[in-house]
Amino acid sequence: MIIAAFADMKDNFPYNFIMSACLEVDVQQAQRHKTERRRLQSQFSRGLLRQLYCLLTGQRGDVLTIDQTENGDLVLYQTGRLSSQRLYGSLSHSGSFVFAGLTDIGPIGIDGEKIDHRRDMPHIYKFIDPGFVGGCRDAYRAWTRNEACGKALKCGLLLPVPAALQYRKHGLTKLRSPDVQTLAIDDQILALRSFKLPLCEMSVAITLRPTDSYVG
Repeated sequence: MIIAAFADMKDNFPYNFIMSACLEVDVQQAQRHKTERRRLQSQFSRGLLRQLYCLLTGQRGDVLTIDQTENGDLVLYQTGRLSSQRLYGSLSHSGSFVFAGLTDIGPIGIDGEKIDHRRDMPHIYKFIDPGFVGGCRDAYRAWTRNEACGKALKCGLLLPVPAALQYRKHGLTKLRSPDVQTLAIDDQILALRSFKLPLCEMSVAITLRPTDSYVG
């Protein structure tokens, strides 16, 4: 299964709800950051992951172990008395917004961007994809799709996007939602979906095995 969500740290209700899921270890990890803003984002992100874990598994969020590699990649485990199962997570921040994704299928990438019409995003994105044509919102969506795939593949931004992303029409995956695309990038198969939110764009990508059946 896959679950993804976003929340605004300026909104008191989700802020208090999400922060209530944090453990002492989350507070300690957050203190490693130099600025108050980054410490707040870190703790809030961990709380959001724990709340998503509750929704995904029906278990308490305090049984989720959240670690990070030296490269910043999330390493997640749900711990129990007899076994522990690997989970995959991804986080993104933009302004006061935090985006999180969680799955037990495979490596996941999530990217979210707050729309800022003062930025010439189409011009900025043309440095990534010189052939891009579209408006501000289109450029933000293209950016999040690119970065979500790059995070899932652990390769950064993909250059160029049209050459790297090719729509896969064969039946490797059974897709319930028409908004989900199956992409072939090098030797990897990904499921990719974008979300048009009121103030943001968000995209989620996960790596699949040929036998996976993804329901969006």
